[in-house]
Amino acid sequence: MDRQTPATPAPRDRINAARLRALLAWIAFAGGLALARGLTPEAGGVGSGVLFGAAVVFGAIALVVPRVFCRVCVLGAIALLGAGWWTMRFHEMPTHHIARLASDGLVTVEGTLLDSPRAIVRPRDGIDTFRRASPAYRFNIEVDTLVHDAGRDAATGQLWVVCANQPPDVGAGRRVRITGILRAPEAPLNPGEQDLRLFARQQGFGGLLTLSGPPLVIPLDDQPTGLMGRTRAAIDALRQRARSVVLRGVGDDASPQARSLLLGLVLGEVDEGTRGVRDAFARTGLAHVLSISGFHLAVMALVALTVVRLGGDHGRLEPLVVGVLVLLYALIVPPASPIVRSAAMVLAILAGEAFGRRHDRLTLLLWIALALLVWKPLDLWAIGYQLSVGLTALLFWAGRDFHHRLFTPPIRTGLDVPLSPWHGLLSGVRSLFAASVLCSLVSAPIVMGHVGLLSPGGVLATLLVTPVIVLVLWVAYIALIAGMVIPGVADASAWLLGLLADLAAILVRWIDTLPFSSLRVPPMPVAWVVCATACGLWWVRRGTRKDPVAWSLTLVTLGWFMLGVLYAQRLPPGVAARLDMLSVGDGTCHILRAGDEALLWDCAPSPPGGVLPPIVQNARALGVWRTPTVVITHPDFDHFGGLPEVLEPLGVRRVIVPQRFIDQARDEPRQAAAWLLGFLESRGVEVRAIARGETISLGRTTLEVLSPPDEAAWPLDNDHSIMARLATPAGDLLLTGDVQEHAIDEMARAHPGLAPRVLELPHHGSTLPRSIEFGVASRPRVVLQSTGPSRLDDSRWSPLHALGPAWYTSARHGWSWVEFHRDGRLRHGSMHP
Repeated sequence: MDRQTPATPAPRDRINAARLRALLAWIAFAGGLALARGLTPEAGGVGSGVLFGAAVVFGAIALVVPRVFCRVCVLGAIALLGAGWWTMRFHEMPTHHIARLASDGLVTVEGTLLDSPRAIVRPRDGIDTFRRASPAYRFNIEVDTLVHDAGRDAATGQLWVVCANQPPDVGAGRRVRITGILRAPEAPLNPGEQDLRLFARQQGFGGLLTLSGPPLVIPLDDQPTGLMGRTRAAIDALRQRARSVVLRGVGDDASPQARSLLLGLVLGEVDEGTRGVRDAFARTGLAHVLSISGFHLAVMALVALTVVRLGGDHGRLEPLVVGVLVLLYALIVPPASPIVRSAAMVLAILAGEAFGRRHDRLTLLLWIALALLVWKPLDLWAIGYQLSVGLTALLFWAGRDFHHRLFTPPIRTGLDVPLSPWHGLLSGVRSLFAASVLCSLVSAPIVMGHVGLLSPGGVLATLLVTPVIVLVLWVAYIALIAGMVIPGVADASAWLLGLLADLAAILVRWIDTLPFSSLRVPPMPVAWVVCATACGLWWVRRGTRKDPVAWSLTLVTLGWFMLGVLYAQRLPPGVAARLDMLSVGDGTCHILRAGDEALLWDCAPSPPGGVLPPIVQNARALGVWRTPTVVITHPDFDHFGGLPEVLEPLGVRRVIVPQRFIDQARDEPRQAAAWLLGFLESRGVEVRAIARGETISLGRTTLEVLSPPDEAAWPLDNDHSIMARLATPAGDLLLTGDVQEHAIDEMARAHPGLAPRVLELPHHGSTLPRSIEFGVASRPRVVLQSTGPSRLDDSRWSPLHALGPAWYTSARHGWSWVEFHRDGRLRHGSMHP
């Protein structure tokens, strides 16, 4: 009987097997990272040595067990490697790291500058023109020595440095001695905030060093020394040269939006001075255009390849030349995650092409994605990584088939008939449309889950704006390459670059004004995002009009989403009302809820954030996505400076203010209050003045306004703050704004028996004698103090402390909350004890 030889797997089977191996390895490593992140040392986690040892044991077992168990052991070993890697990177700190050696306060360090000082660009449009901010400059230093009274200690790690007033006269690669105030990264103070401690650990930074001026930076050498110092200086000089060329290409006559757009497109710089352009790109689904990504590097590679092929066909040399140009480009732009991630992906794929092997691009991409997680584990939770890797993989996996499902491919005749220009253009438009629809269908749930934004106008924006952006990049890259050698080339291209950039911005702003071009959606759980993404993948790959699986997934996804719309911010049945006090420094911002309605009580300015303003991000983390009503207690900037940026994301339709706000806007037409009222009018937002005796409806409850009275003529703005009482079965809540003596006296006269169970301290806890008397007389069970560190632990509040209330201060406890239950119970807590 003849022995049968095993059949050789078909090429497609081998490719699928390779893809599955890479995918399972990525899942195992990512799972190990996620598991280790949840199990901190305080929560029972183990050291990295134990995890790495366990991974070795699993690997050894895999060598001696049958194939099925071997695969399980290998995946277990990879997961343990991921857990060990996370533990080593984030839970364990090197002995000589600066974060371990130095504590917060005055320190002196020595080290090498990683870059040259650059000005911190402040937002300078809209209401931000009224912010007071001194000039400041930032740079980074790699520390090698900690200097103290007892001597010097060897140190490692890096520090962020901010120098006030003027930049120090030093550059990248120089050794310096710096004296300043060190502050370690702090834990997040609000829900939804990024944990800067993890980010600092990943980047190798030990904290922020702030300086009062350049004299505190003392050079220790006349020029960069050592190989690394000279290399850093050369790279920094190259970056400065490239930036100069791009700025010359922009031209002095370019509009602010054109300048912002070009700096983002070519150099990846985030210009906070013109956030309106960036916000419009984000709402129309084009946020990736303004941070250098694979799209930009693909255009860059195409430009480079076109230039190389002008001299003929060079075979394997072409990927090498293009790779070198992409690498040089990655060096001259700021080293942000999207840039480095995209460059790594492009260079790896080019390397595979250059070696002449027929690598499966999807398999190669999956291994690259795993390597990127080794480099930056936090990217697993970042929308940039998820979309960059995920959509590239999607195009490799389903791009061609989806295109053929939308547009029937032409019949191949075997004849090499060249396409006419019209057919070539039509083919390009079809390809762009198919790719846009494919990526939009699958990425929509991920974007909705991260930022609560659905962009139906994204496909239209891609079709209209992408060709313009590609033209901008072509002209800009050619001008950049030539301008590094011949500066006049950049000047000659200025008018064209400005024209194209303005055209792109105008198109995006126009699409942004179209009805339903973008929609805000409620915060959805991760499980829904996974379900909706799976639904999109099924449709683009296998779904048909008569497919029961596709329609079942669609019905589940849509039904789940509608439940989120109806119940996302609704309180549990037993809770009558809830107050969330956000930590916003020396300002105020509360979220008050009853039933399924919510309102914002004051809206302090916040530092620039990502796609979402910080207050919107905090609200969504609490389940709140619509606050149609906002109460601004009085015309102080720290109570309304953040309102313009949350207006659209939170669906604000009505703003309630005291009469003093309107009077001040009339009397001071060039100040922030007047600007805000004009802005609200331009957005169609109703502004209503309110006084004592009126009410504000919220669900089934009402806020009773106790102050200010109509006839009040007090000289201080603070005394005109809106004071309001919310009566619940669990007791009263009293919100006080910044009231002082006059308002407190009048309120006490009009309401002599007022005894709130929960009291917001007046004026952030300022220690005015009348405020202290009022607090003691109220005898509250819970005290809320929204303030920065300057008002912490003031002994003059000791009479109120002696009464034993639960006292929550935003500077110490962060976000704090109080729930008023229908059965009379009062529950409260905070983010930090």
